Amino acid sequence: MRIVEASKPAGKRVPPQDEAVEADGDASSVDAHEADASTGKAADGQTFSDASESSSDGTAAQQAAGAEATGPQDEPSCRQIRSDGTEEDCDHSAVWPWMIAGSGILLAGAAGAVGHGSDSHATAAAPAPSSSGAPNPPPAPPAPVLPAAPRLTTSSGKDTIDGTGHVDVALAVPGSSWVYRLDGDDTWFAGQGGSLDAGTLGRGVHAVMVAQLDGEGRRGDVATLAVRVHDEVLAPTLALVHDNGSSSTDGLTNDGTVAVSGLAAGASFFYRVNGATEWIEGTAGQVPAGALVAGQNRIEAYQVDASGEHSPLNSLALTLDLTPPEAPQLQTSNRTDLLNAHDFINVSGIEGGADWRFRVNGQGDWIEGHDGRIPADALAGGENHVEVVQVDAAGNAGAAATLTVRQDLEAPDPLRAHVDGGRGDLVSLQGSIAIDNIEEGATWKYRINGESDWHVGSGSQLAANYLLEGRNDVILMQTDSAGHDSAATVISVTRDSLAPDRPDLVTSNGLPLINAQGSLLVHRLEDAATWEYRIDGGDWLVGKGDALGSAALHEGSQTVDVRQTDLAGNVSESDSLTLTLDSTPPDAALSAVRTKDGALAPDHLINPSGVVSIDNLEPDATWEYKVNGDDHWRPGGGHQLSSRVLDEGENTVQIRQVDAAGNAGEATTTQVDLDATPPETPILTSSLGGWLLNASGYVQIGQVEAGALLTVKLDGQEIRPGGTTEEPQFQAYPYGEGRHAVEAYVTDAAGNISRSAVASYTLDMTSPDAPTLYMSTKRIHTADDHVDVLNLERGSSWWYRLDRAGDWIEGTGSTIPGSAFVNASAVSDSHIVQAYQVDAAGNHSVASTLALWSDVAPPAGI
Repeated sequence: MRIVEASKPAGKRVPPQDEAVEADGDASSVDAHEADASTGKAADGQTFSDASESSSDGTAAQQAAGAEATGPQDEPSCRQIRSDGTEEDCDHSAVWPWMIAGSGILLAGAAGAVGHGSDSHATAAAPAPSSSGAPNPPPAPPAPVLPAAPRLTTSSGKDTIDGTGHVDVALAVPGSSWVYRLDGDDTWFAGQGGSLDAGTLGRGVHAVMVAQLDGEGRRGDVATLAVRVHDEVLAPTLALVHDNGSSSTDGLTNDGTVAVSGLAAGASFFYRVNGATEWIEGTAGQVPAGALVAGQNRIEAYQVDASGEHSPLNSLALTLDLTPPEAPQLQTSNRTDLLNAHDFINVSGIEGGADWRFRVNGQGDWIEGHDGRIPADALAGGENHVEVVQVDAAGNAGAAATLTVRQDLEAPDPLRAHVDGGRGDLVSLQGSIAIDNIEEGATWKYRINGESDWHVGSGSQLAANYLLEGRNDVILMQTDSAGHDSAATVISVTRDSLAPDRPDLVTSNGLPLINAQGSLLVHRLEDAATWEYRIDGGDWLVGKGDALGSAALHEGSQTVDVRQTDLAGNVSESDSLTLTLDSTPPDAALSAVRTKDGALAPDHLINPSGVVSIDNLEPDATWEYKVNGDDHWRPGGGHQLSSRVLDEGENTVQIRQVDAAGNAGEATTTQVDLDATPPETPILTSSLGGWLLNASGYVQIGQVEAGALLTVKLDGQEIRPGGTTEEPQFQAYPYGEGRHAVEAYVTDAAGNISRSAVASYTLDMTSPDAPTLYMSTKRIHTADDHVDVLNLERGSSWWYRLDRAGDWIEGTGSTIPGSAFVNASAVSDSHIVQAYQVDAAGNHSVASTLALWSDVAPPAGI
């Protein structure tokens, strides 16, 4: 009989769902008769003791305890005896034989104990006939059939239940009355309903005995169940120690430490993360953050109380986010760094679910931001250094974004205005109202003669063309960069727009070119008018008399403007004249040696198509040249000196320009190397000697001048050859089979091009078919016999060997002679003949094979 201990042994903790029931089967009841109190004998004759019938000093329990202390016993089979005397195997041998010792320890009782209620129901044997011959007494009435033992099971399906569990009582006759007693107590109690709850049993190990009552109130067979009642072990509570996220329900945080609470006194707890195979014993009531990974995590935990009971699992899902968000983007509503009371700072780049906060000038606490903006009233007057950080949904704070702005809350001063280009309040068409006292960064606006709309001004003047002819009442106002308007400024002016005639300007010699003795004459001036001039768009200067001397002019070409101003200040249109004052020699002409396409020639080396370019010539200037020390200057034309005037080889060229006034500039000297000889024509050869090539063939280009540029064209398309600089070449196979035309020419350093070398080749990369070996008899008898070699391409060669060994032998004609099969022993031998052919391009066929016999004897004397 196996004895199930009253409590689980200590050992490795396993999660509740992995714990197996230790008993053989579930914690159901076994049927047993109570022992007969009068005889103390079991049905099979064994002595037993029932705790309910034992003496008050607990002698039977002590004996049972002593039996347990002696160690494990041989396990007898468990049998139960029903009220009709039949026997059957116990359904649950693990719990049937339990009894309670005086110390409260659950012990194993004797197997096979039976009994009936409080009265003996043993069936009496039939009396023997009396020896005296007296008539036998009537037989005793048969013992009543008592109810069968109920079936007992636990609500947990195990031999343990917690405080919420119960023992279910399944009666043989549902609806009957039943009684129970606990731990061998003398008193039987009436049962209610169909179960005994844990509160009735009490905490600890108990032997529960239940019997059904028949109609006469007699107890039937007793069912016994050993059960242990323990306190309910609740699943631990899991929560973040620091839920730094923006929501307390989203499980998002940057601190993954998990608090484990709700632990029973003396209990330990175990946890695992993300379904790990190993459970880790927890300490200090926490799952450390280091046990988690960045991203999604699922923490599972259970507790084991001091008695070894496992709680259910509890789990917590959370997201660990350790990455801080990026700094927000800051921009003022007016796109400047100056704000007024209506402006604000836009805050963007905030992650979904994130919060943001700000502070100004590094003072005070951080202020929580709202609506994606910082209002002006959060700033102080003057300069403000604004810092903004965002805190993401997990509580990570990003780097601070900073922005320095100025807040201006004061209106600017009024503008000041006066007439410019007129007299008193009279302004001409060329005049204006000058405006000053404009703040830096401010704009200004105006209204004329009570207009309802304001017009935006520009610069620091209101031009007269914006005014009406006659009297104008002008209102001016400025708006500073912060958007504040100043008080209005009012000015009244009268516009006179009738301008005088344009003066005429001519040179003293009537030509556009003057020397130092020439002058400009000013005609058509009004009486009492003044006149001004300017040169090349410069400042206007006051003229005197009616002429402008050459001393007021500068050397070279220039444009002179002249205008007159009447008494009202109206300015006439200007007259312009472009002229040249030339008393200075021109700058030196610039020369450069260039190739035909205009590029600078390296090392001044050109061919006959090259030129010497002439630059830096003044307008209308001419130029002259000398070559290799000529004794006189020769006139040039255009802007180039042709190579036709140069000698083969090195040349020294001098260039100078002469301006329109006849002034000659300084000469420029240039060295020119003329090479008019083209390079030699390159030579084309093939690697195979002929122009029928196979896949390994290539074309070689020889006789390429050192430093020259080689151009190779294949079928009219330029290709880049390989090989070395000295021996360039290109493979034939990349360009496909068939006939190809090759052209090659060389361009030397001076740009001279050689004549083209031209060749054609045919690329054949197709292997020929294998030759056919034929001999009708397949036997060589004499040296005159032969093997025919058929299917040979025209122009191909062929090769053979015997018995797959030795060197290949080049064949001749189209037969293999019998002499090739000479056999010294004159004994018939078998041979394997192999042959392949090589076509005119050098492509090899596969070998063909023929098996034959030979008995050719060697000639005499060999």
